[in-house]
Amino acid sequence: DGSHSNDDSDDDRRVRGGAVYELASRVNHACFPNVARFDNFDGVLGSPSHEFHVPSRDGPNPPGPTELRLVAIDKIPAGCEVLMSYLPVSEPCARRRRRLRNTFGFECECERCVLERAWATEDGAATGDEREHRDASRRAREARDEASELEADAAADALDREWNDAEETAIRSLDAAELARRADRIPATYALWFARNMCPVDGCGGTLAPPHATADHMTCNYCGRRRGDDEFFRRLETGAG
Repeated sequence: DGSHSNDDSDDDRRVRGGAVYELASRVNHACFPNVARFDNFDGVLGSPSHEFHVPSRDGPNPPGPTELRLVAIDKIPAGCEVLMSYLPVSEPCARRRRRLRNTFGFECECERCVLERAWATEDGAATGDEREHRDASRRAREARDEASELEADAAADALDREWNDAEETAIRSLDAAELARRADRIPATYALWFARNMCPVDGCGGTLAPPHATADHMTCNYCGRRRGDDEFFRRLETGAG
């Protein structure tokens, strides 16, 4: 499991370390997760301002730098599977599906992917399931030696970057009317999930979670940004999202 920098200027989220966590490694992916993964390389879990560790409640010893926690975004009903996002929750459909296939080797068929894939098809946009990408991913998986695997991975990564650039260019070219049309089809519950649970820092894409059950704020699991409940409600009132 990779741990990332909590530096909001680091859009690439360069991996700073790795470890195998016995329980966290068993948690499956969801594009709408119900937990956020926090590492402690930068001391967020021990920071008094974030309140993950309260000495009067948790004892005097703060979490260590290698501690990892899965923090519930909201109440999780008994019997429901614990799910985290393996990627930034801001990733668009096509890019997200390509990365999950290339990096983790599975096809995501969650509710969000089904809906966003249908929208992409309606718009004539990439879904991430194009045969060219599937073939590149398959070649990397089926490579018989390390050199062939590296070559296939490099080809898949280059193709991925090419399509990412093309998709970003296409989105920037949309006019106001088309952007409004796409925004109007988003279900209210869907939009509210992003407004509540996605970090408001531009380019971050991290997931917000409350440090404890009675907290009046949430913390981003990537950049460490703290957002108070009052700020959230102000953003809702102004439509800032």
